[in-house]
Amino acid sequence: MTTHAFGIELEFSNVTPTQILGAFAVAGIEGMTVKTDATPGVTAEINFPPLASSPFAWRYVRQVCDALASINTTVSTACGFHVHVSNAPINAAAAAFSRRSIEACHARQPFLSGPDWFDDPLSVAEVKDILWRYTMAQSTIDAMHPASRTNNRYCMPLGDRIAQIDRAANLGELTAATRGKFSTVNLTTWSRGTIEFRQAAGTVEFDKIEQWVQFLLNLMRWTTEQRIDRSADVTVEHTTPERPHRAGSRIDVIWRLCRQPGGADVRDLMQATGTTAVNIRARISELRAAHGDEAIITHTQQANGHTYGDGDDLARYEIRDRWTTTQRGVPTRRTDTLASIWAGLGDEQFEFWQNRMEALAPRRA
Repeated sequence: MTTHAFGIELEFSNVTPTQILGAFAVAGIEGMTVKTDATPGVTAEINFPPLASSPFAWRYVRQVCDALASINTTVSTACGFHVHVSNAPINAAAAAFSRRSIEACHARQPFLSGPDWFDDPLSVAEVKDILWRYTMAQSTIDAMHPASRTNNRYCMPLGDRIAQIDRAANLGELTAATRGKFSTVNLTTWSRGTIEFRQAAGTVEFDKIEQWVQFLLNLMRWTTEQRIDRSADVTVEHTTPERPHRAGSRIDVIWRLCRQPGGADVRDLMQATGTTAVNIRARISELRAAHGDEAIITHTQQANGHTYGDGDDLARYEIRDRWTTTQRGVPTRRTDTLASIWAGLGDEQFEFWQNRMEALAPRRA
């Protein structure tokens, strides 16, 4: 079963970092980060070390909640509960990962990373599906949380961005389709190894923390295990820009001559730029590095009807304006499996959220 690491951030409204650190010291809790927060109405924030779902990890979370309760910690509508989920599955035993992660954070060492702990990051198709499923179910997810977390400026929904999400071909375009950091699902933390979910309300209650994290882990697991076809062949269309270099520069002249039908030979390029054959070949190498080998076709002097004895300045270079390739085994989204956010969730978790939504409904009315 696919397992992702998770990190919890909780905000509070009535205690200071010093008070929290004191409570953790009394309880013997290690590995936590405690700090102030700039959000109005928030007096302190805690960050858990990355954990992996296991009895050991959840005992640790409960111990933290008990320590917070011992100093009567409370939250207000200004407080959030953010969850970072690793953008790659872990490849270690969950309890062992959690123990080592707590030790590393306690020693102020970097977070666990690399192939000893994680598999390859999620594909673009997986990230798109997670983002899409969450956003398409936004009204239901809103009902799972207090009204203060609906259209909250710190966790804005992405319902008007569905078309952009569907069109996105890479992670950069997916990130651009969101509202940046303050989105319900925040992809700007990808470079730090996580996807952040920001919609939950601040809490000190263990059950609410565990159930929301388990919901998110299941959302990602269902996509990874059920919603992705990893055997598809995909036809990809490539294009080159019409004029990507500074107008009037020598490389601009070379680009435009080579991008015309049939391209241009080295002798013509030398004449047009006043440079040597060596310089032309160096510029072509730069263009290959910038735009990819497949963008530039080299027609040898023999292909142009010359012999080896005619000299080396008769090769011709052609820059393609568009072409297609077939990529094999590319992860793609399936449309024949359940997209529901409840798919794969256990009965106990499902019932928790149905009861939670029923309890919240009068307050949201």
